[in-house]
Amino acid sequence: MHKDKALEHIKQKLSSKEDLIGFFYAQKPPKFWLFFIIGPLAVLSIRHYFVAVTNTGIHFHKLNMMGKFSQHDFFSYNEIEKIKIKKGTLTLPLIFFFSNGTELELKAQKKGLERVAKLEEKTLEYMKKNIKVS
Repeated sequence: MHKDKALEHIKQKLSSKEDLIGFFYAQKPPKFWLFFIIGPLAVLSIRHYFVAVTNTGIHFHKLNMMGKFSQHDFFSYNEIEKIKIKKGTLTLPLIFFFSNGTELELKAQKKGLERVAKLEEKTLEYMKKNIKVS
């Protein structure tokens, strides 16, 4: 999905009190053990997200297999315990740890085509400032 279309959808979901800092495209990688059970079909378990960072929290917009928005979740910064940032060249692995005990591993798009929403440095710095980094 083109980043301009995604931006339109993201702005519709923001409340009037929120300011959009930045947004980016990310993928949730498949579970490694699925390759042993269903083989190459494990790639069908990859989930796609647009992640919007605002002044009040983070919005996770999940896409379905057809590339349409299917689910929206919002977490304020006090609901996110910490974030683990790993190293990457084209994608930046991020692991979000939430206060309810769940975690979400995403690979944020760092480089790529112009039409793809990439994780900009100012967005990453804003997340680091508001969420504990481990």
